[in-house]
This record gives sequence, structure tokens and C-alpha cells, in this order.
Amino acid sequence: MKQINVEEVWEKIQEETLKRVKAEPVLASFFHSMILEHHSFSSSIANQLANDLSTSSVLPLMIRNIIRESMREKKEILEGVVQDLEAVKERDPACKFYSTPLLFYKGFRALQSHRVAHWHYFSRVEHRKYMVWIFIQLLQSVMEL
Repeated sequence: MKQINVEEVWEKIQEETLKRVKAEPVLASFFHSMILEHHSFSSSIANQLANDLSTSSVLPLMIRNIIRESMREKKEILEGVVQDLEAVKERDPACKFYSTPLLFYKGFRALQSHRVAHWHYFSRVEHRKYMVWIFIQLLQSVMEL
């Protein structure tokens, strides 16, 4: 598998999404809110995962901040996301765009949620134990999707 960096994948995702907006104007607002309005790859992923994991008692803003903190402190999380995107695109004949698993594959997003929760669990910082508990509760909601 060819190794490309996070910024290259983010640029490709944005280019693909612009093409998809033109091809599928009905979905333009969806593509904008999920990809195009974000300044970075980590922002887009944090937003998507936070929306997936939020509940009425745990708001997306809180989860988004936890995910962003994780990605800021451990760069390997984003690199893992890129490797997963590459693997799906390479191995799934139905996946023609990097953005497809990011936007539509629940299993892909569950894996990324697990990656963040795993980092928090093993980070050995005491205040994070509470956040891990929240993530475990929220991962259960992902499985229900």
C-alpha cells in the first residue's frame, strides 16, 4: 500500500467532495457540513464522530473537544485514519472516493471512535478516565446505528 500523508488525503477528499457537490446538488449541504466547511481533516473527523456519538446528555461540542485533543496530542491517530481510508479505497471495489468511508461507512467511523477511546484509556492521565467512561457509553450508541 502506497503511503501518503494526511494533508494529501485531506486535499483529495476536498477535491472529490467538490466534484460530488456538482454531480449531486441535492446533497450539497450535506457535503458542505461534513467536509467542505472544515479547515482541517481532524476537524471534519471530530465533527462526524461527535455527531455520531452524541446523546441528549452528552452534547457534540464536548465530544468534539475530546476528539480534537486526542488528535492534537497523538498524531498517529490521524495517520491511522489515513491508513484505514487507503485500505478501504484499495480493497473495496465499490469505494471510488476517499470520502465514501468517511461519510457513509458506520464501521469505519466506529473504528475511528475506538482509536480515540483506546488512546484515552492508555494515556495514564487520571482526568481522562472519566472521558473514557463517556466514550465507552457513546461507543455503545454507535453499535446501535
